[in-house]
Amino acid sequence: MQLVAYLDTSEPLALEDVKNHLRLDTDEDDWNLSSIIIPGARAHAEALTHSVLRKAQVIYTIGDFPRITAGIYPPIVLSAPNARSVDAIHYLDDSGQLMALTGFRTLIDTNQVKIIAPSFPVLSNPPGDAVKIMLTAGYTQQEFASYLPTVAQWMLLAIGWAYTQRDLFSNDAKLFAQMPSSYTDGLLQAANALPSFA
Repeated sequence: MQLVAYLDTSEPLALEDVKNHLRLDTDEDDWNLSSIIIPGARAHAEALTHSVLRKAQVIYTIGDFPRITAGIYPPIVLSAPNARSVDAIHYLDDSGQLMALTGFRTLIDTNQVKIIAPSFPVLSNPPGDAVKIMLTAGYTQQEFASYLPTVAQWMLLAIGWAYTQRDLFSNDAKLFAQMPSSYTDGLLQAANALPSFA
């Protein structure tokens, strides 16, 4: 999976919700929270779960389309946690020309995307990255806590821990990796990618 761009300017957790959790009633640390601590907690949660939490456009690359079996084209199956939609599928045909696949439909659940088509192109000698599938994944700030409440709780715990350690951030960009995780990482299970996620 390759991140193309974030589609939402907001982090999954609102600054005001974080300040309420931390019981802060001043604006003194707003920049530190909104520019460093909240994005850091989200990025660390994404790294631990191998998924996208903030709404973004991502590209999955596969080597070839499924081959027909017993008269049926099997679906393309992607382990894609938090996928919302498949926006486009492009591939290189045998002459090296970039083509768009049309006529496909998708079935999306929490951790998996199935792309179904009446037929897929047959590529005779595809390179390892012949097929690029563009998806929208992740959540807006308004959706996040209702779709992934335990992940929101994990992020609030991580933010609380990081806030108490905020003076160390100038010296150590990987501070979240030092956060105690024995019981809190279980809260990330809802966003965790399937084992086959690459």
